[in-house]
Amino acid sequence: MNIVGRILVMMVVVGGLALSARASSIVMKNGRTVTGKSIEWRDATKDFLVINEGASMPVPEDQVARMDVDRPAELDQARSMVTARQYGQAIPLLEGLIRKYKKLSWDVEALKLQAQCYVEMNEPRRATMAMDALFAAGGTMTPALQMLYWKALQKSGDTKRLQQDLNRTLGTGTAGVVAAAYLIRGNIYLQEGNQDAALSDFLKIVTLFKNEKTVQPEALYNVIDLLEKGKDPRAAEFRKILLQDYKTSEYAAKVPAGTK
Repeated sequence: MNIVGRILVMMVVVGGLALSARASSIVMKNGRTVTGKSIEWRDATKDFLVINEGASMPVPEDQVARMDVDRPAELDQARSMVTARQYGQAIPLLEGLIRKYKKLSWDVEALKLQAQCYVEMNEPRRATMAMDALFAAGGTMTPALQMLYWKALQKSGDTKRLQQDLNRTLGTGTAGVVAAAYLIRGNIYLQEGNQDAALSDFLKIVTLFKNEKTVQPEALYNVIDLLEKGKDPRAAEFRKILLQDYKTSEYAAKVPAGTK
């Protein structure tokens, strides 16, 4: 057995003895599993260091098939802070997680929360930077994340980049992301005073993307508002859908009491 093989065996044995309850591991492309007390990414050498008491082993990035790294308790603590709207307190904790768990998957989760914090704190430029870092780290694009990104771009005044991204998404995105794009673009049209174009986008959401539940309440509310302004009787039909199917949403609560 060569030196690398002996180190691998030692790492697995030591990890198994010392960390039977909790351990992090790397499955290499050659099928071997390296287990350690912890794993860290090293920028200087572009590899992962698997750490155990008395033995550490570098694993080049291109030899990694997958990793299993323990979920940090601090991430749940940060999420609780965000839920409690304690954004300022959450940011330093998230920054530490992003550094410590770089390329270890949990940095992606921390970046999502960081971007959300900056959006809620009305710091759109920092929010867009966090989102850019998130996507660079391999974060999966979801409708909710895409909406967060576009809102940050909109608030930062980066309209050129926003329009480019919206146009690209409308041509190639999945149903959920396309529906989110129509919602953002419709709101932009509203701000510009182009009510006809806004209504067109909102109607697309409530008729063509009914299964995209996340964006339905806001789109329905905007459709109702615009139709009522034009004295269009179709408003009653969409009001009924909003109040029946999305009665617990914040947008259902905004419907005037006399029309419920």
